[in-house]
Amino acid sequence: LHVNAWLDWLDVNTPEHSEGALSAIPTLFGGNFQAVSVAQKTVGYQATAGNPFTPALLQAFDFVDASLGAVVAKLKAKNLYNSTLIVVASKHGQAAIDPKLYAKIDPTLITNLTGVAVEWQTSDDIALLFLNNSADTAKAAANLKANAAQAHIRSVIY
Repeated sequence: LHVNAWLDWLDVNTPEHSEGALSAIPTLFGGNFQAVSVAQKTVGYQATAGNPFTPALLQAFDFVDASLGAVVAKLKAKNLYNSTLIVVASKHGQAAIDPKLYAKIDPTLITNLTGVAVEWQTSDDIALLFLNNSADTAKAAANLKANAAQAHIRSVIY
């Protein structure tokens, strides 16, 4: 849907379910692709030397490539390609991994292991913790380090 919105913007069309109306091509717009990240986490890589990519991962790469290709083609058709900066960056910087080594974070376990009140947490293959009281930081870090093996924690940064 967001790729269709980009293509609409380049035609000065207001995408479906958008607020407001366009009068010109926006000078800045962006979005993200979760396809590769989701495939990395749900299907993963195969432990094969020289070709770690599963069919699902290759499909995700093809989807993103085709989507970016559609935007580039539209920019060229509108004579905007040479005056457009396109930035593609990795969300997590995840690299090919041996699927046997991947350990998804259990958010309840991590929260409980801190031994302190946690206001909010986000986690998948890493966890970010926001404590109710910053004075509890050293205690939470020590508790997580003490239980690192149980929770598959490689390092605690605080």
